[in-house]
Amino acid sequence: MDNKYRKALVEVIQVLNNAEDELVEKIPEKFINFLYENQDKDYQVYIDFADEEWQEQLMDETRAILSLIYRDFIVSKEERQELLKEEKKEQLKREEELREKYNPDKLFKH
Repeated sequence: MDNKYRKALVEVIQVLNNAEDELVEKIPEKFINFLYENQDKDYQVYIDFADEEWQEQLMDETRAILSLIYRDFIVSKEERQELLKEEKKEQLKREEELREKYNPDKLFKH
């Protein structure tokens, strides 16, 4: 696993340790164990949860992992389906933009 993700896991654990119990209880123990087993044990982080903008202190990788946790474990099945639909739409939009940008027929036209 990439070292930046190991560091992100440290941040995820800190966020979960400061989250409401009823949210954390929705996350499977096996996944929590994965976080602890794969974290960077030498990485020290301090997140100031008293700061209203504490989320801005997080690494992008941490935000991505927290988003996945939210989608896969926290929300209802209906909300999860909606999130998956939105993700699919965004992915298709990005693919279309890349196709348009790197279209070989257009690359060599003057």
